[in-house]
Amino acid sequence: MIVARWHRPMNRSLPLLLKRNSPFNVVGAGLLIVASTYGLSRYTYGLFVPAIRHDFDLDQATVGAIGSASYLGYLLATLVSPLLVRRFSPRLPIIVGGMTATLGMLMIALACNPMWLALGVTLAGCSPGLAYPPLSDAIKQLCRAEKQSRYYAIINSGTSFGVMVSGPLALIAGPRWQLAWLCFAFIALIATLWNLLIMPGYTRAEGNKKSADKEHSGSSRDCQEPMLVLLKRKLKDGAVRRLLLGALLFGLVTSVYWTFLLN
Repeated sequence: MIVARWHRPMNRSLPLLLKRNSPFNVVGAGLLIVASTYGLSRYTYGLFVPAIRHDFDLDQATVGAIGSASYLGYLLATLVSPLLVRRFSPRLPIIVGGMTATLGMLMIALACNPMWLALGVTLAGCSPGLAYPPLSDAIKQLCRAEKQSRYYAIINSGTSFGVMVSGPLALIAGPRWQLAWLCFAFIALIATLWNLLIMPGYTRAEGNKKSADKEHSGSSRDCQEPMLVLLKRKLKDGAVRRLLLGALLFGLVTSVYWTFLLN
């Protein structure tokens, strides 16, 4: 009787943590993938520019070109991610994003010449464009409506946590900056595996049902509309144009800041 009472609270709490849609799994996995892809893969390059310039003997133009390639990869991945969600499920682009973050940061850590460094930075830069957009769809499938906004707000703070981790590691690593990138790659690997376990994927029956719903719903036009046609239609809206202009100006300013942060 005593043993049964002793184990009862543990038996009740353990299944809660193992549930795919538990707050611990949804918020934890989402927060870690955002921290890995945005906070580490995309925004950490500038922190290591002085050490990287010293080891590879890079000039200012080359450093900026490598940073720009990262942003180009992010832009292209952002365009591809919605197509993957539409064709497959939120899980696929999230996992692919985590894998590109892991592989890209591993390439940076093991780079022996500027070419491999540039490839690693570019690949790592693609990761947030793949992993971040599908998170909203995944949260909608995993959580009740009243919890979605709260969970999404917490997950969005993952970028700050990633930068908080990268800053001290950059100072500690110093000239041995490759060790820091190995740690970043390991964090991204953990995030990828965690999301692989909990993120929703469509079964064949769900995919057939979704296709049937699109065919009989009024929203099928937006879902099936080609991206260029959709973009042209949205650009006719003045509010959308102002929003895009603000995002462009913000990106121009922050890209310089993050690329040459400590240089």
